Amino acid sequence: MNPAAPPPWHHVLARLLFALFLCELGLFLIIFPWLDAWATNRFATFGGGTLATADFASLWRRIWLSPYFRGAISGLGFLNIYISLIEVFSMRRRVVSSGEESSAPDEARGDSIE
Repeated sequence: MNPAAPPPWHHVLARLLFALFLCELGLFLIIFPWLDAWATNRFATFGGGTLATADFASLWRRIWLSPYFRGAISGLGFLNIYISLIEVFSMRRRVVSSGEESSAPDEARGDSIE
């Protein structure tokens, strides 16, 4: 495949689906830690029968409900959205640049037909 040729449609579709997935995952990670369901899921209610696991469960629950931990999870969500935007804009830039190169006349590119 030469560098000026547009990418195949399935590559474009795969990149768009990847960007969409990252964006949805990012929105979920931004919003979900601040909902009430965050405190009632399986990870937050981890517990055990022994004293050592009960102490760990208490520590884990404090970490899980900490606003700092929730903020870190939301930060990962923002990172996912940022990466999805980079993916979309890099795809757009490649399509625009390949379109400009292919629409240029032969003389402007230095390729003369003689």
